[in-house]
Amino acid sequence: MFCFSLLALLPVLVAAIGDLNLYQQRRPVESEKIYGHCLFWTANLNPNFLSLAQHWLEPIPSEVLSMQLERVRSFESEFELRTYDPEGVVFYGEVNAGTKWFVLALRDGKPEIQLVNEHCHLVASSGDILNDGEWKKIAVESHGNEIHLTVNQKVSLAIAIFPSIGLEDDMIDMKIAMGGLLINESSLLRPLKHPLDACITNWNWLHQNTSWIMEKVAKNPNVQCHDNIMPGSFFRGSGMAVFRSSDIHNDSDSQDWSLSFSVLIRPTKHSGLVMALLTGDHRPLVKLHFTPQDRHEHFKLILGDSTLISIRGPARLCNGQVLSITITESEATLQIGDKRGRRSVDATAFAALKTSWFKKDTLLFLGGLPALDTVGHGWFYYSGCMQDIRIQGTEIDFNQAFFKDNSTSAFSCPAPKKNQEQQHGFSGRTRYKAQL
Repeated sequence: MFCFSLLALLPVLVAAIGDLNLYQQRRPVESEKIYGHCLFWTANLNPNFLSLAQHWLEPIPSEVLSMQLERVRSFESEFELRTYDPEGVVFYGEVNAGTKWFVLALRDGKPEIQLVNEHCHLVASSGDILNDGEWKKIAVESHGNEIHLTVNQKVSLAIAIFPSIGLEDDMIDMKIAMGGLLINESSLLRPLKHPLDACITNWNWLHQNTSWIMEKVAKNPNVQCHDNIMPGSFFRGSGMAVFRSSDIHNDSDSQDWSLSFSVLIRPTKHSGLVMALLTGDHRPLVKLHFTPQDRHEHFKLILGDSTLISIRGPARLCNGQVLSITITESEATLQIGDKRGRRSVDATAFAALKTSWFKKDTLLFLGGLPALDTVGHGWFYYSGCMQDIRIQGTEIDFNQAFFKDNSTSAFSCPAPKKNQEQQHGFSGRTRYKAQL
């Protein structure tokens, strides 16, 4: 009997030891179900995949390649790209210290080229949608006075520039920056949200030796991407995203106003702040978070300073559950999976929430809160995936974020392993609707 118990516990002990090792290595974790329990295990990072979106605030490249042009024999580069992000910089190239430059980016999911030289200032966009989460083989080639962009060996964009594309014999040096810029963003011909939540691999930049970049990526899990991804936003338990209500809501009628929020969560920890609404001077209006209690996660909806609703969450939360709240003038509702709680609303607290919302200075926090005395300290950063995040029925667009921590992946989550996906119905294309 004792031996049988040890055998039954072996997967749990192995998982716990593995999770401790991951914590010590500061590696990201992903939920996994073992014998009916949700435990945490490594998301598969690939040492050959380089993440492009490492810096949200500034367009700092993930890597920069410098070369002397006397060693360049061909102006051809190719790589494989994977993303769900519709907008951002793929790579930037310049010659002679930025007197001539080139940008390949995505806008609305389609490739865009911006080019500046002494002959022209040019912006061109065309081709198929590239942000479907599938790997795309992309090549950029210059032939005489033409630039060709091919995607999966099909010409996506061709540009002819007269008298020249700017690759003359007087050029001395060239730099290529992956996932960032070497010029000020204000110098772009058409403004861009520069960070692109994307992965790049199998690159060949002008047939130059880049083995040193591959070695750096292989040694640093913080710049690597996951083997498999699905749409969503991945919080690593160390940061947050912030949105201004003026950028995300379209309420015009204040008479019958109510607040609604919904999200599908797949957490990797048993506690975390999912969302909060704060005034412009960081006074809390609404907080929604969960903590472990009696071997289950318990969810709390707080309006102002008072806990309105506290309910026990469903089992195996890490399999993914829809979480939603609605706050009207008379009643608040909190639902997670098939668990639901209701309670009447204090008129003064609701009036403060409504007034702040229509002043358009309300801040929506996802995944965490700043370390300020006004918001308290009884919460933890959320760790895990969020999908289909909606407030007032409008889906949150991370390209509209007022602030985002560099640790958060805006448009992609690590995908569950294939056996989990089949057992629990996870799908990168599934859209989850909360029953409000």
